[in-house]
Amino acid sequence: MQILFTLEKAKKDVRRHFSKNPRASISAMYRNLRKDSSLSAYGDYVLFARIVNTLTDIGIVIKKKTLGYAMRQSPELKGKSILLKELMRPQRMFKYSFKLPRTELSKDSVYKLHSKGEKAK
Repeated sequence: MQILFTLEKAKKDVRRHFSKNPRASISAMYRNLRKDSSLSAYGDYVLFARIVNTLTDIGIVIKKKTLGYAMRQSPELKGKSILLKELMRPQRMFKYSFKLPRTELSKDSVYKLHSKGEKAK
């Protein structure tokens, strides 16, 4: 018998929870994931990384203060500010890297995602 552990369940739970309420608490979501027996094989950092990545995919901007509060709930990550900075890095990239000129945006156009926002040929 082979047991397979994946984080897809966590991704679905986070997506469902935050699509209903985008202002929901990250620490409450973390506690719900931590209680789930199918996710017990993963450490706290992995769960927080999944939450941050899923919220970034949805388009919800996370504040450093709220993520820091949620990480203080974890005995594993309490006081590890360097890990907080690591988790916030993809959020910063998402926040600043996709600025395209509004005049050129259309549903038919395909853009390369680079700093100038030029049209793909």
